[in-house]
Amino acid sequence: MEAKYILLGCFFLLLLGCASQTQTQYVCADGTAVSDPSACPVGQILQKTSSSTQTFLCPDGEKVGDPADCLKCPSSCDDANPCTQETCSQNTGFSCQYTNLNGPQPNCGGAPTGCMQRTCSSGKCISEPQVPCCGNGKCEEGETCDSCAADCGCEQGALCCENKCKETSCSNDSDCNDHNESTVDTCTGTGCEAACQHTAITSCKNGDGTCPDGCSANTDADCPAYQLRQYANITDDLSVGVLSKATRHCFGEGRDAGKDYGYFLVLTVDFENSALSEKMVPVNTFTVFSNATQQYNSTDSVPGDCDTSGMFAGDSARVLSWKDSQGDLWFQVGKNELHCGFTAVLNKSAYGENGELVWSVPC
Repeated sequence: MEAKYILLGCFFLLLLGCASQTQTQYVCADGTAVSDPSACPVGQILQKTSSSTQTFLCPDGEKVGDPADCLKCPSSCDDANPCTQETCSQNTGFSCQYTNLNGPQPNCGGAPTGCMQRTCSSGKCISEPQVPCCGNGKCEEGETCDSCAADCGCEQGALCCENKCKETSCSNDSDCNDHNESTVDTCTGTGCEAACQHTAITSCKNGDGTCPDGCSANTDADCPAYQLRQYANITDDLSVGVLSKATRHCFGEGRDAGKDYGYFLVLTVDFENSALSEKMVPVNTFTVFSNATQQYNSTDSVPGDCDTSGMFAGDSARVLSWKDSQGDLWFQVGKNELHCGFTAVLNKSAYGENGELVWSVPC
């Protein structure tokens, strides 16, 4: 009897010792208790039980205090393929997933050879033609004379300027001749910056082949000197011509009879108006220069017995549209006649223009 109770006590002691041992148990996120963690749906995190002595056994055999520590990615997902992208996260169920890549990738092959290049295609590293490819003898889209002179080089005489072939404007001044005697032609800059400049000649200079605006035969030997009966333009719609010359010797009349007033040079001048309206034209704008550089201005008063009926009346003349106005200008030249060897100069400033017009009367 006593032995019986002793055996029964040992059984309870044995049972009590087994219950105090640590138990391994798994609880899925939905509360389901399982003995095998793989029984939980993929992606669900295991939860701890209320037992403070409980531990959890991961599928790989690792024991952890928190079952969430069992759900983690492998230490590496590298599949040694440069044409795939490896990913692993909770969204992948902590398993490695691989996405195929396309196009050039850093570790797909080596440097291109010839006109072939290494690239990824649907997850595989392959060789394909390289376009554009400098050196294949074709000027392809994307290549320029700067980036690939071998295929897109410029023709002889042209330069590559800002990725485009450009004909050189000039290399010296003679390349810039515009066949206009009124300009100075120069080549400025070099290479792509070379350009022709055509600068108008504005100074009065003998021998340069041009008569700039404002110059005349008196100041520039290249300017024309008109002859008698030749017309010259003062403005676009007003021209003038010196038609003839004459010499008059005037003497006093009446109480001044016998008084010698000297010689007068008489120029017959004609103004022509091609405008649609009449013009009041200044007439006393001529000056006469003798070869001895003596200067004579026109006068509106002639003393003595000389006939001045043809003289312009006043300082200006009315010239109707598409008509002309003709009259005489008188110049008192002194005691000596002035038949030739003089110039008659019209100053254009009185007409709002620059320069002067010159008529030459040589001997």
